[in-house]
Amino acid sequence: MALSSDIIEISDSDNDAPPLPPSSQPSFSGVVDLCLSDDDDDEDLPAPGDALFLQGLNATGKRKRHSVASSMSSATGYEDHELDLSADESPKKAPRKKQSSGTKTARKPRKTEEEKAAAKAQKQKDAADKKAMKAVDKAEKTAALAREKAAKQAYKAANKLIHDKKTTLASMEIVFPPSLGNSDLLASFRAHIAPYKMTVSVAPTNLVRRQSVFTWRRTMTAEYDPVMREWQPVQEHTQTIDTYMMYMGADELVRVISEDSEDGLKNAVRLAREGYGSPKAQMFLMVEGLKLYHRRTGGIRYTKTQLELALAGLQLAENTHLLYVDTVNEAVERLYDLSADLGIKPYKCASLSPLPPATHRTLTPPLLLQRQPTHGHLARGHVGEDARAGTPYDGERRARHCGGFSYGA
Repeated sequence: MALSSDIIEISDSDNDAPPLPPSSQPSFSGVVDLCLSDDDDDEDLPAPGDALFLQGLNATGKRKRHSVASSMSSATGYEDHELDLSADESPKKAPRKKQSSGTKTARKPRKTEEEKAAAKAQKQKDAADKKAMKAVDKAEKTAALAREKAAKQAYKAANKLIHDKKTTLASMEIVFPPSLGNSDLLASFRAHIAPYKMTVSVAPTNLVRRQSVFTWRRTMTAEYDPVMREWQPVQEHTQTIDTYMMYMGADELVRVISEDSEDGLKNAVRLAREGYGSPKAQMFLMVEGLKLYHRRTGGIRYTKTQLELALAGLQLAENTHLLYVDTVNEAVERLYDLSADLGIKPYKCASLSPLPPATHRTLTPPLLLQRQPTHGHLARGHVGEDARAGTPYDGERRARHCGGFSYGA
């Protein structure tokens, strides 16, 4: 068996580049000595047809083929070597450490029946709370809608036009003085206003000593806004009307006048106003049976004229309105009329309130209308001009003169 004559050289050098294979070494079968020196003669070169020239050409072709094959094999070896180096230089993955038995995550213990029951109860409680909250929200929304609807209805009812004073008696209350608590006047008045649902009450005590004073109260559900010119609903409350009426019989009237002449009546009205805390309140004085008194006495103590003068002085000095009645039925009618008038008074005042003032608009000069002369003024002027000039009436000059007046700027 023939042994290979190739010798493999092992070197300790740091150069890791692989040695070139033997086939990459250039080998030539013949040597052609071509001298490029300028000193040699051109005659030393072989002739084109000489055998030496042909041998050189064959050697050159072999070298070319051998060099191409050697370069290809060396390139292949270099690439293989580079791939081996890149494979060796790639980072290696670190091995995964095995977890020790002590570091393993412990499994959660299973819930007991009590814990499951508690969790279920908590879920049910949360669901019930959520349902209750939804019910509360729904109830609040429903209540809000109901309040809004009630507010609209109250606003509509408050701004409803009222023309009949009888309908206002339902919100009125008349308070009789204690001295008339058991009188025929109270019973007759209650029977008269029963269809109108008016409230009738009797005061427990007299605020003014030795005087019988009627008062009125109104149940307020709306207040008038003079700016918006409409009624605004308010919370229901009772308001005392600043109007009072003193009640006197003919005998009591004579007694008051005899004690202090005309000043006795004036002082009685002043005391009544002060007793109710309203010095400028509207006062009425109802006198019952004055005609019967004159028939019965015949003017022995005071004549009819003297009593009328005393009452007229009271009316002028204290701004007091006088009412004369002779029977209980007349007194009932007067009380009814007065109560109805007081009930409708706010609505009448609201309907008769003046309109808001108009806003002032400043007009620019081009929009102003210039003052124009009348036709008669123009005619008289032209006639006078013609008379002074001694010329006939000139229509052309009149038209030219009228052209100087125009509308606008």
